[in-house]
Formats: sequence, structure tokens, C-alpha cells
Amino acid sequence: MEEALDIPMAGGEEEFGVHAFRYLIGNEVFQIVQPDLSYYGGMIRTMQVARMAEAESYDDEQKAYQRVLELVQNYPNLTGFLGSASTDVAGIGRAVQELGLEEETCVVGTSLPSLAGQYLKSGAVDMIAFWDPADAGFVMDQVALRVLEGEEIRSGDNLGAPG
Repeated sequence: MEEALDIPMAGGEEEFGVHAFRYLIGNEVFQIVQPDLSYYGGMIRTMQVARMAEAESYDDEQKAYQRVLELVQNYPNLTGFLGSASTDVAGIGRAVQELGLEEETCVVGTSLPSLAGQYLKSGAVDMIAFWDPADAGFVMDQVALRVLEGEEIRSGDNLGAPG
């Protein structure tokens, strides 16, 4: 429908959960996200949605880099960044390195050494995590099976996959 219209699409008035708004924003479902103040839970929760939309990188390293520059300019006391897309961490690391904030900030997130490795080495990124999706899916199945069978999940359990 969006392609057939010359006006921006708006929505979100009846959403009440943060996960729904993350989906709407991250997948660019609407150009204008408009939570209802009373339905969504007031001004503070609505402002959280606005901040989410402001910080979204859309899995684009350059956008993540640009967002960090904007955020640091607007909030100079920021001390931490979390990248959720693999490209976010590299963009964040590049901005932190260029700004010389390696010692003042903590940057963590999901990424790969091929994307964020140089920033790990320079200290602009503090930590990354990554996994093989097949192994992660297998482990989740094993955990679900054990929970359904009433078994306790303990740290160090062998779930049949590396990691």
C-alpha cells in the first residue's frame, strides 16, 4: 500500500508493547510511528518509543556511525552503547575511535570479527558476541525439551553444541 500512496504511512495507536514498536520501527512498517499516550502507558513510555526510532540503524553501519555522532553531541555524558545488528558495532566502534572515547565508553553487541575486529583491537569496542544460528537453534530446542520434561537447566550443562 505504501508504494501506491504519495503520503507517509502512520500507525501504532493500538500497540501496547515495546517489542511491537521495535518490530514496527526496525522493519520500517510505518514512516510515522504514533503510540497513543493513554493506550501505550503515558508520556515516559511514549518517549521511549521516540528514542527507539531516533536510534534505529536499520542494520546499516553508516547509520549506526552517524547516530553515535548525533547521540554524543546531544548527550555528551553517554558512557555505553549496545549494538544489536552485526553492522551496528562496527559503526559505533568507528565513531568512538574517531571521537577518541575508547577509555570513556563501553561498546558491546552482536557482531563478527570480520566486521568489528579492528575496533576490538583498537579498544573502541569492548566485546562482541556471535553464534552459529544452527547451533543456537539446536540449543534452544534442547533447553525447551528439558524445561518441558521438568529438568533443571544449570550453568555448564552440556547441551550438545559448542559454546
